[in-house]
Amino acid sequence: MASCSVCGAENSEQARFCQTCGTSLGGMEPGQESRRTVTAVFVDIVGSTALAERLDTETTTRVLDTYFGRMKDIVARHGGALVFVEVKARQDRAFGDAAEAVGYAKRRRMVRLALDYVVEHGIVNCPCRFDVVSIQLESGRPVVEVFENAFDAVR
Repeated sequence: MASCSVCGAENSEQARFCQTCGTSLGGMEPGQESRRTVTAVFVDIVGSTALAERLDTETTTRVLDTYFGRMKDIVARHGGALVFVEVKARQDRAFGDAAEAVGYAKRRRMVRLALDYVVEHGIVNCPCRFDVVSIQLESGRPVVEVFENAFDAVR
């Protein structure tokens, strides 16, 4: 096990970067050039503008901080996988849970988008999965649930 010099977390022997804070676990001097694979996450939180207009600044910040904290944890845990994430937020459960809004038609669109993305970018031999993030805003307290591998890429 390799220990991180910054946060003290224990990491697997294969880890090049701390799985908790992202600090390099050695092997390169600061400023030294290298080639490495990076993870880029593009997020469009549908309805976030309307949500921010309805909530006060502190609540909006708490909701987004909770969401980004959970997403950062997911990315840190799953190096090397391409993850397509649908984020849904609901004020109450009158029309069901936020995650229930990701129905068959939405799942099909996500699968088509993923297929287009991997073909367009020439991605091969990379595991993909589909997650759903549900944000419930009952009582002004955000409840964030992450459903990893929420569905399979069935056409």
